Amino acid sequence: ADLDNFHEYGVKHSGWLGRRTQSVGMREDKNWPLLEKIAASGHHNANTAKKVRHALKQLDRLLDVFEPGQLALSFNGGKDSTVILHLVKAACAEHATHKFSHVQPIWFQDPQHEFPAMVDYVKQTADRHFSDQDGLKNVYEENLNRLWTMHIRSPQDFVDAMVQLASSTGIRCIIMGSRRVDPGCRDLSDLALMDLAPIFLSSTLTRLKLESRINMLKMDGDPGG
Repeated sequence: ADLDNFHEYGVKHSGWLGRRTQSVGMREDKNWPLLEKIAASGHHNANTAKKVRHALKQLDRLLDVFEPGQLALSFNGGKDSTVILHLVKAACAEHATHKFSHVQPIWFQDPQHEFPAMVDYVKQTADRHFSDQDGLKNVYEENLNRLWTMHIRSPQDFVDAMVQLASSTGIRCIIMGSRRVDPGCRDLSDLALMDLAPIFLSSTLTRLKLESRINMLKMDGDPGG
């Protein structure tokens, strides 16, 4: 266990370990309010409900395995990452050992090729979902938020970012949204170990189609990026 992570997130290791031991594998029939809302919306969303249930189960297992501070959420304002955001929040809300604040959001930003509207949406989302709950503000009177920004201008920059995260933080798994049609994503498993660093990439939405992603966002009251 990385006790520094537990201290940083204000979690007592002994209490967390006890809750983890009691909860792992004990609730295979777990229901999530987000999933129930989608399922209750009608048969036209049956496929969305099926995919969301699969994604939530995978996230629930990630929360069982990894400790507070070891999970990160990749968020860039797109529909894929916005769906992942809502799924992670839903999974954390029903998990015995994790809070959403235990998951570190990261914006892998290409500062030269970002649409202004997308940048605004990321900032609005950070203010809504990642902001300091005590109302602390920066020198510009903006709410402080816990979103990290890493500038990525090339594939090598992303590799370097992974190495930096692995060597200088406690993060060991990054949750990312993907599509089967994305390059290299067709045959991805739900969880894949990267060769370049001791970090896993979790691709929980590989088989969640665009229509399903949009339906889920509408059901959870978010227009998406």
